[in-house]
Amino acid sequence: MTLIKYYGGFICIQIRKICYIHFVVTCKFVTIFIIFINID
Repeated sequence: MTLIKYYGGFICIQIRKICYIHFVVTCKFVTIFIIFINID
């Protein structure tokens, strides 16, 4: 879970710290969330 955490956290930190909590639940959800937030 360390790799997924780092990967998700790194991307989330770039956009906002909102995904940080989401990424903890599911890495896949984070990827989608990050894309959605990025477009927003």
